[in-house]
This record gives sequence, C-alpha cells and structure tokens, in this order.
Amino acid sequence: MLDIFASLYRPDADDFATFGPDYNPPESFQHGKDYHVLTIRSQADGQDAEVWECRLPATFYTIKALPKGDKPGYSMSTGSSMHALALSLARAIADGMISLNR
Repeated sequence: MLDIFASLYRPDADDFATFGPDYNPPESFQHGKDYHVLTIRSQADGQDAEVWECRLPATFYTIKALPKGDKPGYSMSTGSSMHALALSLARAIADGMISLNR
C-alpha cells in the first residue's frame, strides 16, 4: 500500500537550500519526534544556537539558545513551515542580536 504522506517525513531540496550544508536531518523523520538538525556557533556576544525539527507531517521548529557565561539557555518554537524564520532566529541568537532579559 502506498503511503501518500511518506514524502512529508523526508527532507527535500528546499530544506537543504534553506539550511545549507550543515543541515543534518535524519533520512526519514519519525512522526512527532524532535531531531537536532543544525547548530550555529556563536559569534562575539552571541550564544550557540540549535535548530530542532519535528514533523507531524507539518513541520515545526524549536530554536534553542545554549547557556553561555551568565546568559541562560532558552528556547522558542515556530508555527508550521517556518523554516526561514527558524534559521533567522538561530543566526540572530548566534550573532548576539537576540537574548532574554530577566
């Protein structure tokens, strides 16, 4: 029997074009499981940022800023299909352009 949704659980050319050569997805995503697919290393005052991807089959992203010095770690999530936003947020965190204040 043909699974019409199977292709939605596999990364495609658009994913690689958006995230670039460091994008490291699984060959096939498991329904509802988060996968660490990209790390962007910090620049200057930034924090390392990780992008996690989950497919349901719609795609959701969690961006994690890792703790650095006195800066706490935190995470934020996107709505479905917001791959460009997820990448922009991760880059901004790594560049020190986004942080959380207490």
